[in-house]
This record gives sequence, structure tokens and C-alpha cells, in this order.
Amino acid sequence: MKSFDTGKVLSKTFKGKEEIKKAYLDKRPLRFMYSSGDSYHFMDETDYNQFEILEEKLGDKVKYLKDNMEVEGLFHEQRLISIELPTFVELEVTETKPGVKGDTASGGEKSATLETGLEIKVPLFLKEGSVVKVDTRKGKYVERV
Repeated sequence: MKSFDTGKVLSKTFKGKEEIKKAYLDKRPLRFMYSSGDSYHFMDETDYNQFEILEEKLGDKVKYLKDNMEVEGLFHEQRLISIELPTFVELEVTETKPGVKGDTASGGEKSATLETGLEIKVPLFLKEGSVVKVDTRKGKYVERV
């Protein structure tokens, strides 16, 4: 079991007839507004309610968040407990080494830092300022946009 409040995995043994209370989760579309320190702020565009969640609860998902990005919010008892990212996001390459003469689209890979701080491997032909599509499930380059 995992605690919604702390995010820690709990170890508990249950007896055969002991009942376990189901946790009901609600999903709602949210828009990422901004981060402040280790807090991330989202808004429900249907009622303009704002929600805050700590970076430690989001984990590596923060490396894909851009201002005004739409995500799915997971709620338990009206509290935001996590988010689901879109499958693909488009991010700009902010830092990478230049390719060398002879690099082709089918060549090797190099490291690149994206606008959110995420580091991924990209093809040698990509330059700083290029926009790439990234798979948020695997953290891998998909294609140049």
C-alpha cells in the first residue's frame, strides 16, 4: 500500500476476512501555472480553483512541465495527490554540443539539455533551439518538430 499523504510505501499484513477500504480517485483536467520553490501550482479551468502540490510528490514529472501545459490531476477526497502527463511533450533544446561535419539523420546520439532541465539523448544533427517531441513514459526523444 502507498500513503496518499506521505507517498511512502506501507508494509502491512492483512488477515483473511479483514476488509480494505477502497480509495476512490477523481481525474480532472488541470493547467500548470507556475512553480515556486518546491511547490507546483495548477488550475482547474472549469471552476478556476487552484491547487498546490509538492515536488516530492510529483517526482520526475516536473522535468516535463511547461507553463500553461494541460495535465490530468488525480484527486483523493478533493486533494490533488498527483498528475498524469500527456504521452508526448514538445520541448526546446537549450544546450547541446554542436554536430561535426558528416553528421546525418541516421547517425549516432549526443546528450542534450531541454528547456525544463531534462537531459536526453538526441540525434547528432540537432542544434540548440531545435524543438523535439519527447515520450514522457520513457523519457526518450521521438522526433524533431
